[in-house]
Amino acid sequence: MNIILAFVIMFLLAFLQINEKIVKTPQVESKAEVLVILTWSDYNNDDIDLWMRLPDGQTVNFNTKDMGFAHLERDDRGIGGDIVDLPEGGRKFIRLNKEVLTLRAMVPGRYDVNVQFYNVNEGVMYDEPRVTPVKAPFKGKVTLARINPSYEELDVAEVLMSAPGDEKTAFSFTINDELKIVDITHNPVLFVTKTPFASDGMGHHNDAAGH
Repeated sequence: MNIILAFVIMFLLAFLQINEKIVKTPQVESKAEVLVILTWSDYNNDDIDLWMRLPDGQTVNFNTKDMGFAHLERDDRGIGGDIVDLPEGGRKFIRLNKEVLTLRAMVPGRYDVNVQFYNVNEGVMYDEPRVTPVKAPFKGKVTLARINPSYEELDVAEVLMSAPGDEKTAFSFTINDELKIVDITHNPVLFVTKTPFASDGMGHHNDAAGH
């Protein structure tokens, strides 16, 4: 009987020690606060890019996808990323033109969101070769949404893409000290073409850059 009692006591002590460690371990939550979503015609083959300039002047884009609390979740290269080689042979065409940028924290300051027409991709619609692809000029739609504590669209902007090199501002916004998104504007604020790899490497995204 004493052996059983001793075993129970040892078990309880071990459980309490484990539980104490769990309580003291900081809980790191991987969550999103803000989404910026760029979409354009799924019947367009071209490559356009979503950019964000952060309050400290750094940018999030296809070349620097992760800047701490800001992250480009999806970089869509138009038709270049829509063709999937299947393990059993053959190809599958995934018709989706969409880029998503996430803010994982509400950091006060001013944010600028731009779209750049990067490259024209010639080709047919692989799954529907008789369908004529949408050509420039075409419109992209950029949505600004707050998703915590619940999903709320704050702004939707359209940008007209006419030719490679085009840079359009979708919107700018401020996160204030109360961690609210305010002062959404649509004035042109150009910063993409001032970035060397964006302005000098038109049409030549490399693998390291994610294009």
